[in-house]
Amino acid sequence: LFAPCTVVWLGGMGVDIHDFSDLPSEIEQLGGPAARYVMVNAPEMQLSMDPANPLRAWYDLPGRNLIDYEDEEGIRMSARRISRLIDSITARGMPRQRIFLAGFSQGGSMALFTGLREELSIAGIISLSGYLPLAGRIADEIRPGGLATPVFMGNSDFDEIVPIPVAQQSLQAISHAGAAVSWRDYPTELFRSERRSAPRHRALHAPCPGGKALIRAPGSDSA
Repeated sequence: LFAPCTVVWLGGMGVDIHDFSDLPSEIEQLGGPAARYVMVNAPEMQLSMDPANPLRAWYDLPGRNLIDYEDEEGIRMSARRISRLIDSITARGMPRQRIFLAGFSQGGSMALFTGLREELSIAGIISLSGYLPLAGRIADEIRPGGLATPVFMGNSDFDEIVPIPVAQQSLQAISHAGAAVSWRDYPTELFRSERRSAPRHRALHAPCPGGKALIRAPGSDSA
């Protein structure tokens, strides 16, 4: 059956897409839009923090914190891979204006980094528990497609991996670069309890292009 839109979901560091295997059915049960989901694992790689135990990751974390020293080569290599995936989806007949690029943790970070640098716009960029890598470069590197694509960022109000100040610095950098970005923080218990999936449900609970909104956040009519 034809799906009116596609959601490219990027997995996070150290997790597998099977952790989100219930996402499509849960969104459908909540009345979300019909969509084709392309669930993408990060590749396995050796990380500076623990080289003896390879993990799934989109890039290395060689610094003392997320933004102390960034793996620019790895970030850009993964962005090229994701951009090629978007191109392959459009080549199979899905218009770019009906493709959402979304992800969790490092996957959300790569959704922001890649989507904002696309020459042509897509339906939306969704980052949950993520931040913008190389945030200081975005004002110079944002492309027309990124400027024309709505962005949603959702983070826990206490995130041990991506601290709120880091995520909010990314929010400010994206906004100052000229992109339309909305933000929502969620109580930490939503991420730690059996209801931890609630934020991703609500962030993705939006009609495909042609409906009332592209990306809807809880408590708002549209993003």
